[in-house]
Formats: sequence, structure tokens, C-alpha cells
Amino acid sequence: MLLYHLYLFADGDILVRQGFLAENDDIASGIAAIVADGCSDQCEKFELWEGARIVLNHISLRAQEIIERVLKTAERTMARIENPDTSLKALQTSLETSAAVLLESAMSVDGSLSRSEKLHARLAEIRKNPH
Repeated sequence: MLLYHLYLFADGDILVRQGFLAENDDIASGIAAIVADGCSDQCEKFELWEGARIVLNHISLRAQEIIERVLKTAERTMARIENPDTSLKALQTSLETSAAVLLESAMSVDGSLSRSEKLHARLAEIRKNPH
């Protein structure tokens, strides 16, 4: 497992810095993108770092593109697995569960995020759809 740091920016300043563990860049990117998408009404940019190496540097509104790319990569990998539908659902559930933990933590750190309707809606969606 690798330690990643996700930075959410608002008005050019770091709003929240969250550390989390992930198996690889693809998994970490998926988690970061779900968090950034959930916060995109409050954060205009996000960065994902692993140590001194930048993994992602994107505008939050483009986070959905990253989520889709990670899932497509996973689909190609799952095509070689016996039960790909089950494995893909498990991956998506894992990404969303990890992202939900980071979203909840970010809300406790920054008051503007706790008022984010989009963030609350995304958390409700994750909790409602356990896949």
C-alpha cells in the first residue's frame, strides 16, 4: 500500500489535505476523483500526490472523466477474470467507500465543505447504493 495525499483547492488556497492509503495510482486516482467530484461546488482544483510525485492535477469539474477512465481500465482488466461483473462492482464499491470516508473527514476539517449540497448528495448516493 502506498500513502497518497489529496489536496482540494478553493480560491487558489489549499482548503483540505487528506492522506490515504491505496494499492496503486489507478485506485488512488479513482478515490481522489470521486472526492473531487463530490466537492466540485466548493473546490475548483485538486491534486493527488504520492510522496514528492504528482499523480493528478485537475480541475474538479473534470473529475468524472477520471472516474470513467479508471473504471474503463478496470473493465479491460476484468475481462480476463472469471467473474468480471462481480469484481468490477466490488472495485466500484471499494472506491466509493474509501471516498466516502475522505469526504466525511474533509467536511469535519472545513466548514464550507460541510455546507456543500453536492457533497451531501454524493455521500447519500454512495450510502444508498451499496452495489
